[in-house]
Order: sequence, then C-alpha cells, then structure tokens
Amino acid sequence: MPVTPLPPLSPLGLGSPDAESLSSYSQRLAASQSVFPGQLVFRVLTWLDAGRPDMIGSWANHPRRVRIGHNNNGYSHALVWLRLLQRLTGRADLEQLTTASWDNNFPTRLFQRSELAVCPHCLAEDDEPYHRLAWLLQAVRVCIHHRRVLSTTCPSCEKRMPVIHDRSMVLLCPWCGGDLRRHRSESSPSEPSEYDMWAAKEVGDVIATSAQWFRPLQWNSASSLKALCHGAGLRDAAAFARFVGTSKSTAWYWFTGKVRPTLPLALYTLHRFGGSLASQLTQGRSENLTPYTPSESQPEFRLKHVWRRTPRNWVRIKTLLLRESACPRPKTRSLFQVSRAIGVDARTLRLRFPSLCREISIRNVGYKISLRNTENRILRGQMIAAIKELNRAAIPANRRNIALALKQPELFRRRNARAIFNQLAIENLQ
Repeated sequence: MPVTPLPPLSPLGLGSPDAESLSSYSQRLAASQSVFPGQLVFRVLTWLDAGRPDMIGSWANHPRRVRIGHNNNGYSHALVWLRLLQRLTGRADLEQLTTASWDNNFPTRLFQRSELAVCPHCLAEDDEPYHRLAWLLQAVRVCIHHRRVLSTTCPSCEKRMPVIHDRSMVLLCPWCGGDLRRHRSESSPSEPSEYDMWAAKEVGDVIATSAQWFRPLQWNSASSLKALCHGAGLRDAAAFARFVGTSKSTAWYWFTGKVRPTLPLALYTLHRFGGSLASQLTQGRSENLTPYTPSESQPEFRLKHVWRRTPRNWVRIKTLLLRESACPRPKTRSLFQVSRAIGVDARTLRLRFPSLCREISIRNVGYKISLRNTENRILRGQMIAAIKELNRAAIPANRRNIALALKQPELFRRRNARAIFNQLAIENLQ
C-alpha cells in the first residue's frame, strides 16, 4: 500500500550554521498536522518502520527503533528517523538536519546532548521559531549571535527538557507548558569565553560545510594530529601531550589511530594549534580549497590537572596528627576530614603514619558509636512512654500509632527505630 506524502514542510536554515535540527523539524511537522510528536511516532512512523503502512492511524504499543525522548539528530538513531521522514514527506534534503554526514569521525561519547538547549533570544527573533542543530551538540555552549550561554532548563519550572518528547513543541516546555522565549533576568550575565565562542562558530562552519558535499566528510585524525605535531616542532607523543595538556597514553592512542578524539577534545586540540576543524574535514575534497596551514598557536588551558611534586613538612604533619589523636572525644574528626584539613591524601597519611591514623580512626568511630547508643537509649525511652500512653487510651500500640504519638510520621523509616520496636515487642511477648 503506497504512503501518501504529507503536505510539504520546508526545513529552515539549510546550508547555514543555523541549520534546523531533525528533532525540531519533527515537532514542526507534527504541529502542522495538529498532533503531538508522540502521535506522529506511535500512529505513523512506527507502522512504517514495521512495514505495516495499512495500520497507519491505529495506536502502536511499542515504537520499536523509532525511540522518542532521545537525541535523534546523529548516528544510527538519526538514520532511522531520516528514512521514515523522507518517505513520509517526500523530501531528500533532510539529511542536512542531522550530523549523519560527519559524525562517523568522532566517538558517540560527549557528542550529543541528552537534554534540550536553546537560546531564548533567537527563538524570540525568529519569524518561524526552530531549534538549531548546533544547540544539541555538547561542544556548543553559547549562542554566537547573542553571546549568551544556552539555556538548558525551563524558565518556568526550571526542569531539564528532553530533546524531543511525546508532547513537545518548539516554543513550549513539555512539563509545564512554559514559554521558552522567556529568559531569566540577570543583573550581570556572564560573558562567554573566547574558546566557547570559537568552538560554537567552528561547529556551525562544519554544519554549513557538510551541506555542500554529496559524500560524507572524512577526517584521518591520526595523520592530521601527527602533521600538527610536526608543524609545531614537537618531537613525539610525549611532547604533544605536554603541549595539549593530556596524558601520554591518550596522545599515543590518538597517534596510532586506535582511538579517535571526541568532538570537544578535537576542537580543543585544533584550537590549541590554531587550526580549524571545518578545514580539516574538507581538506582534499576540492581542488579549489585553500590548503590548510596552521595559524598562530592559541592560549593554553589544561585538559587535566598537571601533577607536580609538592614538598611536605612531615614533622609539622606528624605534630598535627598527634594533636588530633589527643583532642577531646566530642571534637574528634574522621581521617578523611583530617586529611582534607591538612592538605594531604588519606592514603599517604596511612603509609607514613599508620599507628597515628589508626588511633584517629578508632577514636572517631568510638565516638560515633557512643552517640548512636545514646540516641537509641533516648528513642527507646520515648517509645516505652508512648506505648504506655496508648495502652491507657486502649489504642493499639503499632508502628503507625507510635509514630503519631511521638509526632514523627517518618520515624520507622529509620533502621534503628524498627530494631528498637521489634526488641520491645519481643520483651512484651516474654
């Protein structure tokens, strides 16, 4: 049975850095038919995916591969939606609304967002509001047009919103129906960093560039990083790791091609060398392209903490531990609290001063046990008094009535309260 295509609905921003996302197009397509995305999935797309177009209109119990609630703008999930929406709409340009032509160059980790991110200013200024594809990638944190950090929560209920939901609409929160164009008034909004602006622009250029090619964009990350290393005068992977700010093992895996850098790491590395990800992806695809030459290196910021040997005054540290082991019991602290106060890891303290650390831990545990025993004795006395009052009033002395008599409705969620009640029940039986 042939499927009659829906009335044409043109995607927005094709071929530009502000290209629409496939999830946004799905929401607008559902709204054009006066339905929600959930109805589009369960009544139409699921039956198309199952090869049962004759069942379109009836409700499917399981969406099969057409999962809703997940980010459907990249990788295999996007391919399922693309195939079905292209058949439903008769359009061949929907692939430009996804990252399908270039996401194969990066791992799935840290690529797509798990929640919706929007720029309220862009939505308010659009003649026809829509969500940008770049907003739904983790590497993009800011809007390059308004220089504002993207909003990831609803301005009304302050909940995180899914990328696409059964009841989602472009301008409304699926949880409370709040208007996403309304932004919180901030007295001094934080200015985005230079790197965040550069990364957002770079991802937008990649999205715009990917729409100009009929074949997927390819990036040989290993050879590209080696060329950058050689061009910067770095001898080996260790020098590359120190320059970028990552570990030597990570650099070695990148250089051998066993592991590809994630999109955020690829952007950071190219920014550090003064390169461009869009140029790397299109290098060699056309004779008219200008050959890639790294520009001046960008300012450095570290990917991870750089370990440096710190000199320790062990005589002073031992004095502090002796003082801690002799302090009054009510002022005892755990070994982890002591290590944080001194500024030395607890494992290092155990290796250097095992007997002192054992003494500190034993004193702290003993004090906690004494506090717990005192609390249990007080609670036991309160329960006995409550049981006597209930017996005088001829009311069953069960958990519920005891908790109400003590004005602690959640009392028996505590394990020690249940243990005391059971012990009192056994004593009464004897």
